[in-house]
Parts: sequence; structure tokens; C-alpha cells
Amino acid sequence: LPYEEALRVYAPQIVLCAWMPENTDFTAAWRGPGSSVREYILIGPPDSGLNGLPWETWGNGAMDLGLSGSELAGLNEQDPKTKTLRSFQEGYNAARRGEVPPFVVDGYERHRLDAISNVQIGRRDCSPDACGTFETISFRRKDK
Repeated sequence: LPYEEALRVYAPQIVLCAWMPENTDFTAAWRGPGSSVREYILIGPPDSGLNGLPWETWGNGAMDLGLSGSELAGLNEQDPKTKTLRSFQEGYNAARRGEVPPFVVDGYERHRLDAISNVQIGRRDCSPDACGTFETISFRRKDK
């Protein structure tokens, strides 16, 4: 069942997503107008294109790739990483203009779930020194 249809049919209050596809953002649909979703929980590596998109999914506006507008426009649309590169740069540019991440605009707050994240092990955690690359993050709708 596609997630858009599941949202419409079941009207969930909570969505749990482990390893959202790379270079893809489902969260805009979860936060959209009239959405029943009060909280969504993402599991995996945060803030990059490995799990969602840096700006659209996570609100990561901290990475400047140094790409100009014309360089962004000239990226190869056939390359799956293009969406991630564009998201990093456009997120950085938006943050520099004082814009807030899309989840904030839609009325959600980001919370790292420390009790889970601190003991979480992922496929890239190959030694005790490399642990912590995977996290569980909750995005909760603020009450008005």
C-alpha cells in the first residue's frame, strides 16, 4: 500500500519510518494540510541524503557545498545524488537567509530520542568507536 494511500485510508496519528529511501522525502505528506499525523519518528542516519533529504526531511542547513545557482541548475538530473546535493546547498542558502526548516514551518518540533539513539546499532557501526551514526528522531506537532 503506497504511503499516500495509507495516510488517506487509515489517518494515523503516529508514523514510524525506518530507513526512508535515499534522496527521497515522505515527511511533507505527513505534515501536509489536513494531515492526521501528530508525530512521526525517523530511524536511521539523520541530516543527510542517506535517509530522506538533508533540508526537506531533517532541516539540515549547515553544509555549504559552495555551489552557485548556475552550478545547481547544471547538476545532472539523472544522477540520484543530485537531489541530495541540491538539498544540502539550498538548505544552507535558506538557513543563511534566516528561513526555518520545512518541519518548523508546518508546526513540528524535532526531538532526538536519546534513550533509543544511545544504544542503537546500525549497519555502519562496525566498532565501539564508530557507534552513534544512527539515531531515532521524533518530530512532534506543537499544540496550538
